[in-house]
Amino acid sequence: MVALWHDRGYVIDGPVGPGELRREHLPLRAAVWPDGSVVWGTGDEDSGGRPYRTAHVSPSDVLALASRVRAVIEVLPSERRANTAPDAGYDELAVDVDGEGSRLRWMQGGHPDPDALLGPVWRDARALVLAAVPAQGDPITIEGVDYEFVH
Repeated sequence: MVALWHDRGYVIDGPVGPGELRREHLPLRAAVWPDGSVVWGTGDEDSGGRPYRTAHVSPSDVLALASRVRAVIEVLPSERRANTAPDAGYDELAVDVDGEGSRLRWMQGGHPDPDALLGPVWRDARALVLAAVPAQGDPITIEGVDYEFVH
């Protein structure tokens, strides 16, 4: 499986009016499960979120995608796969291939990338995931996404 989402960091939202939904704390950009299920957020071009759409792709395409994304991520040693700061928002990408997982965390404007490797790896891995999102899908109503599947 492969998932890409945004963590808003430490944010205090004000009250919402009748019929309004609170902003999601962890809006999903895209997720692809081994059975070929795809869910993606269309609310914001950069971070996704509500409203969501769903479609199916070939399970063999999911395995190929997950393998490619994992290969891109694992160019970096595990201690170099995050660029975040306390309480700051960041994007996270997780991939699992046969029970072996890898993750990347990226904060725009975050700490300097000392060896200039994380930025290009992030951009390549993110592009692979977003390219796998189908052009069309059916609306799906969900309040938010449970990220237990990636922990």
